[in-house]
Amino acid sequence: TRVRSSAASDVYKRQDIEPIKGEPLYDEDGKKVSSQEFFKDNPEQIVKNFKAWASVLEEHGYYCGIYSNENGLNAIDSTGELSNEYAVWIAKYKYSPESETVNNDELCDITYNGSYGMYQFSQTGTCSGIEGFVDRNYAYVNYAKYISGGSYNNLTQEDEKTKVLR
Repeated sequence: TRVRSSAASDVYKRQDIEPIKGEPLYDEDGKKVSSQEFFKDNPEQIVKNFKAWASVLEEHGYYCGIYSNENGLNAIDSTGELSNEYAVWIAKYKYSPESETVNNDELCDITYNGSYGMYQFSQTGTCSGIEGFVDRNYAYVNYAKYISGGSYNNLTQEDEKTKVLR
């Protein structure tokens, strides 16, 4: 199993496998559908598109992986097979239906059948010096080590030593 993480550069923009908030999704007939319907009805095509994009990034020396919310990931990869080939960064927020709010201090049980190296548990965190909200994540894998150790993303182990992760 190779471990890979998301990569971005000036040449390539990050491609999320989840809909962008506020942008509608359409099925093959042009009918507007929910993200759950879209993922459920198109899993093979979504995986095929992701793998094609990942292969382009890898050919150019980038270390890449998949980022998705839990529902989307379960819909396209119910067996967890993608995590055998790619690093997985999964998003799931603790939601309280009664108050219609996200509880940023509580973690969720993840039901994805594969393994994941990062877990995004909030999109409304705060950080001194940054205006507005930030995502909050847990990293269970040291992706910087894999990326610099493999000289992916134009990084080397020496580059990693000069950076301070906060």
